[in-house]
Amino acid sequence: FASGFAFYMLIYYCSTNYEDVHVINGRGLGGPLQTIHDITPTEIKKLKSKDVFLDNCTGDIYSYNCDLEQWMPVGNTGLHYRKSTASGGIYGKMMVNTKIYRVKEVNK
Repeated sequence: FASGFAFYMLIYYCSTNYEDVHVINGRGLGGPLQTIHDITPTEIKKLKSKDVFLDNCTGDIYSYNCDLEQWMPVGNTGLHYRKSTASGGIYGKMMVNTKIYRVKEVNK
């Protein structure tokens, strides 16, 4: 358990360059990219510099650029939510989902 968790933390920190961010969507877990348009102008005005939108299908991180008044990609976590890719999100069909290998029983 601990080695698996440590491996994912290593991936995350290497991908984000140890940057501390606050995910604002999906209760901190991210969500589909399409929901980025559901964020109201009032909520956008309250955003802080470390607040980001996380696309949990691809792991892409978006930050709001006040000067351009648009969301800009700023990085990738190196991780994705497997159920999101399996459900056929925007990039779900292009993501590789490994199949579970099960040994067939012979001579019961």
